[in-house]
Amino acid sequence: MVKRRSMVLGLGALATGSGAVFSSAAFNNSVNPSSDMRVVVDEKLTLEPGILFRDGSSAGDTFDPTASTAPDGETLQDQDSNSLFGGNTNAGLENITPGDVPAAAINDAVDGNLFLETAVALGADDKIGDSSNGVFQVRNDTNSSQDIAIRFPTFGPDVGAGGTQVTETEAVETFRFFDSSDTQISTDDPTASPPTVDNVVTVSPGNVEQIYVDYNTKTHEDALETAAGITGDPFQQQTATVDLVDTIKVGVEDGNDVSP
Repeated sequence: MVKRRSMVLGLGALATGSGAVFSSAAFNNSVNPSSDMRVVVDEKLTLEPGILFRDGSSAGDTFDPTASTAPDGETLQDQDSNSLFGGNTNAGLENITPGDVPAAAINDAVDGNLFLETAVALGADDKIGDSSNGVFQVRNDTNSSQDIAIRFPTFGPDVGAGGTQVTETEAVETFRFFDSSDTQISTDDPTASPPTVDNVVTVSPGNVEQIYVDYNTKTHEDALETAAGITGDPFQQQTATVDLVDTIKVGVEDGNDVSP
């Protein structure tokens, strides 16, 4: 029998300094074997740190963020030794300034133990990684090609219809995920029932696909500032959390919820 499972990741956000830095509080992967998940993976996919965090240009190179050559000058860190948001003695967010972003920290782990943090400028439209340097990579260990996409099944408490909340559409338009062909493979219309994805990426048996993060905190900047509770003097340092997305799913598509 084919084993079916989903890769489930959490994605939050944190705003620091009066509109200065906008960051993901947690991007944490865990495996959920529930058979009623709409996005599932046949047999086994492996999610691990992408080339962005490796010492070289190959998916199999050694994990070493400090030796990596970031394509756009990202500040890269090993999350195990220098978490952006605490959890160890070298919490780096206090030292992150607008000049240091985008910044990202990831640990050398796979699947349920993978942990990624990001910090980006509020009011910016850019990306972390690129088509050749994924933030994370998906390895197809099955015997057949798999069509992979990313969905947003669970939004955070700061997403909703309230006046101080970010809408679901604004949340998925703030963080988007692209493959090595610069094609968006995450849904950007959560209002559909069920939400569809416009594109998938086909990964051949034994191959690895690079996935990078595109962020846009400019289009919905006012909504993000309101949700973060950033007010008053623009030069006064303030910190507030914004929980946008609790989970995303990286998994195989069967074509039923893919736009024609």
